[in-house]
Amino acid sequence: VLADFSSLLESVPEKAMAGDAPLPPALSEEANMVLKHTALCFDAVMATLKTLVMNATFDEDHNPMSREGPPNRLMQKLLRELNGISVVMHLVQLPFTRGLNINWMASKDARFKKLVDIISMAYRLMKQVVKDDERNALELHKYVGVI
Repeated sequence: VLADFSSLLESVPEKAMAGDAPLPPALSEEANMVLKHTALCFDAVMATLKTLVMNATFDEDHNPMSREGPPNRLMQKLLRELNGISVVMHLVQLPFTRGLNINWMASKDARFKKLVDIISMAYRLMKQVVKDDERNALELHKYVGVI
């Protein structure tokens, strides 16, 4: 699911935005395509990310955004060895190479809500994946520029 979503985003032509570009009233064709693909895949991507977050730790809390139990070492290892960390970080990075500016996400514009939700859940997953795991932290460190 995550790789399929990334593939859809990769089909959008690259369009870099200046870091200080103001939010325009009308988005570019590329940005609109990213938002369209995000809306199309939102339910499946969020379900996948939530499942991964829930399985990354042991806890009674069923809210993936507040779950803080001890790490599931097997899941951490599998996500690292199956390139889950790089897939998730690539997915987070793609929209911002396809016509969107990361600063626009803070605008509370409803057009970006689904993308912000996906990025927030991806962040939560990465937080759980590196919890008490130095090898995963080193793997994630490659993406410090993205974070």
